Amino acid sequence: MNDYPVTLKRRGWSTLSSVLVVLALMGAWFVLPNYFLLASVTIAVSYAFSVIWRFAIIDTYELRIKDEWLIEFDSHGQEVARLQLNKPFEAECVSEGYDNAVYKLIQGDTRLRFSTQTPGAKYVVTDILKLQWPPARLR
Repeated sequence: MNDYPVTLKRRGWSTLSSVLVVLALMGAWFVLPNYFLLASVTIAVSYAFSVIWRFAIIDTYELRIKDEWLIEFDSHGQEVARLQLNKPFEAECVSEGYDNAVYKLIQGDTRLRFSTQTPGAKYVVTDILKLQWPPARLR
């Protein structure tokens, strides 16, 4: 079993980001109170659809390891992304929920995303990232 040079990142809101979001929401509420509810619902629905769409697209991908490369293929067998496993890379769990989790691996300009539903994901999560399977929030 190999030890890969991976750095695990945690996703979270910074204090500055949180304050700016709250100020923007309060400002929108006071400036346009009649349209605030409509805008909020539109943003929430758009976000939900984008998450569902990303899960649906990522679930059609497949992960394979060839030599020291982690390669992601789309449903047509075309290569989407390639990550060299013996060079340092960062890993982040982007989201968990809806009976799924999405991971993002970053190496230089390469961004490789996959979900727990992606074929080959279990091996990547347990043997490369050294994380538990299934993710804790999905049990």
